[in-house]
Amino acid sequence: MHPPNTSNEKSGSTDHSQGKPNNPRPLSRTASDSLAACVPAFSGGHLTSVWCSPDLSGLQLFLIQLASAPFRTSEAQMTTFEIFNDHVMQTYSRFPLTLVEGRGARVRDDAGREYLDFCMGIAVCSLGHCHPRIVGAIREQAGMLMHVSNLYFNKPQGDLAREMNEQHIKLPGKIFFSNSGAEANDGLIKSARRFGHLKPQPDGKPRFEVITFQQSFHGRTLGSMAATGQQKIQQGFDPLLPGFRYLPYNDLGALENAVTAETAAFLLEPIQGVGGIHVATKE
Repeated sequence: MHPPNTSNEKSGSTDHSQGKPNNPRPLSRTASDSLAACVPAFSGGHLTSVWCSPDLSGLQLFLIQLASAPFRTSEAQMTTFEIFNDHVMQTYSRFPLTLVEGRGARVRDDAGREYLDFCMGIAVCSLGHCHPRIVGAIREQAGMLMHVSNLYFNKPQGDLAREMNEQHIKLPGKIFFSNSGAEANDGLIKSARRFGHLKPQPDGKPRFEVITFQQSFHGRTLGSMAATGQQKIQQGFDPLLPGFRYLPYNDLGALENAVTAETAAFLLEPIQGVGGIHVATKE
């Protein structure tokens, strides 16, 4: 489930002390462009529908409760909220749910309510929660070896990289493993700039510029945030890492005209998500 970030978020926010949304907007059943960060609507103590906060754009319908039931904050849930408020940095505005269990596409909260998970951990659990084969593989590996640093080799990592290259990517290249999409994009930016030093401009100056696109989202680390083509994501963290240019999405002519001797790479989402569901054309 992907709750909205707290930056620039006012309307549709969640009051955790009351366990209910502030000023939510009803979700249109027909207007797909209004599907954004969804929170439950309350009537007479029962969850009756799904509401939509206007803060985020894009198709982000996350949880639908499977059956109407009293929606009240349990004592255990309040304890979890209090622990988070006291000990966890409040970088996200979370939904008033404490999830404790998942199987396949369904998750359950600490009060026993069941939901359909439409986001699957922002695609991390795309094969479903607690798939038996995945759980078994994790248990087997944890029973043999928990971690190997970059100082040594390990067979599973090499086998996975070879399988990804030979069976899925099927292009020349090598795999860079990371913990998140933001780190992966930081790695891409560093690789591009390293290449720009190894293959400099005719005058010997390194190529450094990375071209990205308006309304793009590439992460919240300093590098990936600088690559993101949305000022609301970058606001409050300047000065940003220099060397990025943001072009209109799906404008091949603008891209061709933007490439200069300083260009090291361009970074493109085939489908923009956080900036709205925008699909790149074949061109």
